[in-house]
Amino acid sequence: SLMSRGFFDHIEMLSRTNTQALKGLAAIGIVVFHVLLGYNITPLFNMWGGFFVTMFLVLSGYGIEESFRKNGLDVYWQKRLEKVVLPFVFFVCAYNCVFSFLFPGVTMHKCLDELLYISPTFWFVFFILKCYAVYWIGTRFMGERLRLFFFVACALICLNIQAPCGHLRS
Repeated sequence: SLMSRGFFDHIEMLSRTNTQALKGLAAIGIVVFHVLLGYNITPLFNMWGGFFVTMFLVLSGYGIEESFRKNGLDVYWQKRLEKVVLPFVFFVCAYNCVFSFLFPGVTMHKCLDELLYISPTFWFVFFILKCYAVYWIGTRFMGERLRLFFFVACALICLNIQAPCGHLRS
């Protein structure tokens, strides 16, 4: 019965449904943080912006690891292409078309600059793609202990590289 075993015994805390809901909450938190950033009132909320980004990335990593344990790497890059790369390319092209139409001074070469990571506005997509590549290399070519060492080494290297998202990499 519900009373004898406790409420949380009946809920798998890190189920796909729950982690998706938490990722949605984190995404909303990130959007709210950026809206507040636009109004210059973020100093009170800076820690929450970082918290929501961290929460989203950790839950995404957990989901990828669980998917790997269940399915291996069979459709790993296909999923990344369908869920991240293609929507990103579509969004960047649409975003730049709208801004080129609304603000004639903005040219379409900005779209190529974005997609080729020359002057990225959406640097976080490239950041997550690099994380995907590191994860794939570690899980594809290394055992569990060596993989952990590899991930820690990559994290330490990222701490010492200057990049548009250097603060987030740490």
